[in-house]
Amino acid sequence: MLKLIDNRLTAEVLYTLQKMGHGDVLIIADANFPSTSISKSTVSQSVLNMENLNAPEAIESLGVSCYAKVSFFLHNRRSQ
Repeated sequence: MLKLIDNRLTAEVLYTLQKMGHGDVLIIADANFPSTSISKSTVSQSVLNMENLNAPEAIESLGVSCYAKVSFFLHNRRSQ
């Protein structure tokens, strides 16, 4: 079990987030966005589906996990 990580995030999403660097872009889109054709020109060359989540829920799951991770890191840095 991963602590402080939203359980709605898949392993593929977590792996891609971990590999992202400065200047990389994450697109959260609905079914009407041409994801398949756009993804062919990206580094991962694949679409990452977050099944059973709408866009606000996907954003929330990403935000909560990233915020918790940064907060945990900052808290631990201050206590040292």
